[in-house]
Amino acid sequence: MLTKRNDWPAEIINVARAELEKRNVDVTSAVLETARANTGYAFKDLSGLTKFLKFFLILGAVLGAVAVLSGVMQETLLRRSYTEAEGNANDARESIVKISQVALLLFTAVIFGWWIFRANRNVRALGANGLKIAPGWAVGCFFVPIICLWKPYQAMKELWRASQNPFTWQDIPASRILPGWWTLWIVYWLAWVSASEMINVNGKTIDALQTATYVQIASDVLNIGLCLVAIILVSQICSAQTNAAKGLTTGVDTN
Repeated sequence: MLTKRNDWPAEIINVARAELEKRNVDVTSAVLETARANTGYAFKDLSGLTKFLKFFLILGAVLGAVAVLSGVMQETLLRRSYTEAEGNANDARESIVKISQVALLLFTAVIFGWWIFRANRNVRALGANGLKIAPGWAVGCFFVPIICLWKPYQAMKELWRASQNPFTWQDIPASRILPGWWTLWIVYWLAWVSASEMINVNGKTIDALQTATYVQIASDVLNIGLCLVAIILVSQICSAQTNAAKGLTTGVDTN
């Protein structure tokens, strides 16, 4: 396995870099190729995939704001007498918004899953040891009942720490943004499921629809916050991994 950079004498690092540069060898590529040989994983720049994911997270926040507005319009309608045409128009608008949200959520989940997988492989390619959650399991645990309540958080926490410095990650405290991200996800999911259940079971009365609408608006507000926090989280990890890859060739501590 790779030796910790902090144990490499500066003279050796400088001589090695100078020799590689003299031979017109890309220093970063050479070091990462060595890491690949030792770990079995190849480092791949996350920048492009992160931008792609952030675009859909931003889209999710925008659609969440549209959903909040639509929910407020529905709540206003339910507080007064309305015609059948107004009711049908409201139902059509709400259906379009909710179907769009579900479709976007599924598509974003696929991209996010691929991003998590790639990011987990990267920290191993950068030399991180002692990681307990494999790249595939870091994604798969989201879909296992009961375990999905805490294991994805542990996986993301481990990934965030290992990205900051692959060699000393176990000594690095987790970011405060992690519990906020996970709390938003759990509460959002519970609110969304509760609102859907209210509509399906008791949604035929005005009072039940009003209550469901309030919960639905709350879930959409949470969704906006979740998307924004997720953008910060993936940006931090992507930036840390880029710096860690550069640090491999300079001997500079990326902590």
